[in-house]
Amino acid sequence: KIPSTNIKQITLQEPNLNAKSHDKIRSGKVKFFNIWGFITPNDGGRDVFVDKNILKKYGYRHLKQNQKVNFTSIITQKGEVASKVKIINPDSIQIITEGTR
Repeated sequence: KIPSTNIKQITLQEPNLNAKSHDKIRSGKVKFFNIWGFITPNDGGRDVFVDKNILKKYGYRHLKQNQKVNFTSIITQKGEVASKVKIINPDSIQIITEGTR
């Protein structure tokens, strides 16, 4: 049994407000997504973190594996995080409508 003092608590936090922004729109594919996930950029960079709060902000509920997206990102202390996301093939999305949860 591992003492609880040796276990690090992992938490998801809002990106740092002083984070460096990438204004360039990039394309990529969803690596995986289940409340949170990663986008693999087409330009060969590192995978970019994305969570449900960013999707909800732009009217989406979830992403599907291998789905094509355009995105912008910011660099935080924990890595690169998507700041805007747009699904390229909208035939496979769910739009959030007012009053729907």
